[in-house]
Amino acid sequence: RLSAKGTASLLRLAAPAQRVCTEAAFQFTRAHCAEILGSVYRNPGQVDAALVRSVERPAEDPAAVAAFHALCKASALFPAGGGRSMVAALPPALPVLLLWGN
Repeated sequence: RLSAKGTASLLRLAAPAQRVCTEAAFQFTRAHCAEILGSVYRNPGQVDAALVRSVERPAEDPAAVAAFHALCKASALFPAGGGRSMVAALPPALPVLLLWGN
């Protein structure tokens, strides 16, 4: 059984690995944006160049990877809490473009 100090040490060691994993997921998602959109749209024919570009454009912001990482961390803390509680937990100064729909 780990002590609180041991757990804190493990978490500090895991943080860089988490960042590398989220950055890899971010880059994969950017590279496969059109395919991913095609798989989530009920009618893949609605996925056109304008839609793909509207999703890709915010990912070009230099702060996009940090925002994605913070969003992933927040979603891990609130797996069943829904989007509102997850967004409320993000740092106030973090710029986030959120697409919300049913």
